[in-house]
Amino acid sequence: MTLWIENLQRLVSLIEGHMAEIDSALPPNGTTTWSHDDWKKHDAGVDKIISGLKTGEGARIKDGSECRLVLAGVSVTCTSGHHGVLRNWMNAARKKIAADDGFNPHGSGPVLIEPREA
Repeated sequence: MTLWIENLQRLVSLIEGHMAEIDSALPPNGTTTWSHDDWKKHDAGVDKIISGLKTGEGARIKDGSECRLVLAGVSVTCTSGHHGVLRNWMNAARKKIAADDGFNPHGSGPVLIEPREA
């Protein structure tokens, strides 16, 4: 397992935990209609996650008709806003984790350099 994969696992766990906190503080989806205040709480919580990822993890986010998130080398888009782009990022990161074969294309340490023949 590479450091990159370990970082992806850590970030997925971090985002999942924060999303679970937001979801547990609001009425369950499908059982009741969310009030305007519920939506404001939800959006504020998601924006707090995004802000934390930008300052603490170097995430880049671009808003517009299509929201784009780049975090830890994984780039995703979503047309439904920050909540959707976080979910999409977690799904894409999980796919990268599952596809990990232990090969690190960037190397894992010093490489011996042999002199060229003249």
